[in-house]
Amino acid sequence: ETKLVKTVDSCLGIEILVGDVNGDGSVNILDVVSIVAYMTDQIDLSDGSLIAADFNGDGSINVLDIVMMIDYILTTP
Repeated sequence: ETKLVKTVDSCLGIEILVGDVNGDGSVNILDVVSIVAYMTDQIDLSDGSLIAADFNGDGSINVLDIVMMIDYILTTP
């Protein structure tokens, strides 16, 4: 099983699953919905969720993250 994990703060041992915006332990369509809601100013995201939402790691949250996340969801067993 492949998991994309980004370490946020190694001294605290906090690990964030990239793409798991809602923090439920998996990357799925609910995370995409959360990103869309954030981008349309319907919800605020925690710092950890903002890091998880930057799926492509370019430092911003935008439609490219959504496209890559959907591709990951559709192609990962």
